[in-house]
Amino acid sequence: MSLVEPVTEERRAEVLKHWELAQERLTALLFEEDPAGLVFEAALQADEYELEATNILPRLPACKSEPEVQALIHQKMHDLVDVKRPQPFEAYSRVAQRVWLEVVPILREGGIPCSTAL
Repeated sequence: MSLVEPVTEERRAEVLKHWELAQERLTALLFEEDPAGLVFEAALQADEYELEATNILPRLPACKSEPEVQALIHQKMHDLVDVKRPQPFEAYSRVAQRVWLEVVPILREGGIPCSTAL
């Protein structure tokens, strides 16, 4: 007898749907908040932060608090973006708050295990 239940196609589709929704929301939030100062031209597309969102999202479920989200975003922005003048850690507070309140719940709704505050 297996201790792990098999994943159904319906369940897989549900998780994928929520993952994609979280990816879209995270990309949009990063664009709106522009934590790395990339959005300096009106002609830039909302997917300007897609690469960063793709790298942040898989690590997001492990974050247990908003400050951990802030640290993750700060680190990824500095790892992935060629920023001439890096933003200080404090500059990522608002985007971290929005990600914690708007993206993490999407993952949880999809049944994607996320850490919770202790």
